Amino acid sequence: MYCINLAVVRPIYLSLLSGYSHQNLINEFLYFQFFSQAPIFLIGIWLYKFLLESNKSYLPPLALGAIWLAAAAFLKFGFGVNSSPFFWFAVVLLVVAAHGILSLQISWRPLNRLGEHSYSIYLTHFAIVDGIVLAFKEVSIERLDTWTYALALMLTLCCCLVVAGFLAVTVERWSSALGSYLVRLLADKPESRSLTTPKQ
Repeated sequence: MYCINLAVVRPIYLSLLSGYSHQNLINEFLYFQFFSQAPIFLIGIWLYKFLLESNKSYLPPLALGAIWLAAAAFLKFGFGVNSSPFFWFAVVLLVVAAHGILSLQISWRPLNRLGEHSYSIYLTHFAIVDGIVLAFKEVSIERLDTWTYALALMLTLCCCLVVAGFLAVTVERWSSALGSYLVRLLADKPESRSLTTPKQ
């Protein structure tokens, strides 16, 4: 997915958007488009499955991570390709940290709460961050100070939790229930049972 994005999807988008005058919006689109973001979700899915494995081998994921980072750095500094090695280095560190926390079963209720609503937070935090930036501009708060960053972070987290809680009640709960119902309906079909049930 990562390589397809760099070699195919990104160049096509750049070619299609070459006449568009707002370069900052192009950069934002290229960052947020599906092929750019999908590897992060796939890494999360892989980590979940890896944690459930009884006979874990750490060599393949470590080797793959090292090759990924080396290739990204080589493409960026050797060929000027926007391969984001520092971004993926941060992702690797987050994966290692998440693995350690989950393996040691470290739990903290506020963080658990964020995790419960992580998808809604992911979808909405961009708008919330932009809103807080605009609010800071309106009241003339300097946005480069450390205390301002801490304040903005706390405001963002609080607003995200409120919005995510609202979405959980109004959107997620019924849509998840509908999805579960459709999956059960599919699983109950006779042809589905014949495919999954071994012959006696």
